[in-house]
Amino acid sequence: MGLGAEQVKQDCELKAFSRRAPKLKKAFPQARLVAAGDSSLACGRVLGGCLHNEWEFVLTFKEGRISHAQMDLIRARFRDVAEAKTRILVTHHPLFALPIGEGEGLTKTVGRHEGALQAVADAGVQMVLAGHYHRSFSRSARDMVEKAGRELVIQAGTATSTRLRDGETQSFNWIDVPRPGAVELRVYGWTGEAFTAGTPAGFAFEDERWATYEPQPA
Repeated sequence: MGLGAEQVKQDCELKAFSRRAPKLKKAFPQARLVAAGDSSLACGRVLGGCLHNEWEFVLTFKEGRISHAQMDLIRARFRDVAEAKTRILVTHHPLFALPIGEGEGLTKTVGRHEGALQAVADAGVQMVLAGHYHRSFSRSARDMVEKAGRELVIQAGTATSTRLRDGETQSFNWIDVPRPGAVELRVYGWTGEAFTAGTPAGFAFEDERWATYEPQPA
């Protein structure tokens, strides 16, 4: 599979750092330089180079970035998981662009997200749990990304902090797997006195995507 435009851009920036850093160190051996950049530079190559050269660095990790080693780790960790088991991947940053951004626009994705989605699909992951945006959300990945695997995407809201978004209260997710290929989700929201369960949502894997159903009362 060829590299996407974002991957090419990141690889070019990293290669440029590897070329220029030794020349800068040689030309200005006593200078205490500061490397500044976004999450595309937040990796071992850049951080290690800065430490080796005794440089400072200011790098933005807000949207996150997944490495090739992490992609390989995802595949390796799920390789020997029995088919009957539910395969769940937990991340902090979402791997998908979600319709929960400002003005209900799409959120930004992690760096190298195309490779990450391929790794998740290769690993046969069935559920991807994430947070970061402090918004509750759940949907079949294939309803959002044409080439996605069989994942059900579940986002967590804000559990205990005051970083609330778009009028949501503090909440946490209660997830049950009543049988293979089925997931039931209950979001417990804070009322000011206690966490109470909201309307449950059921998901069943049918026709290569997750379809919703109404769970039976507990």
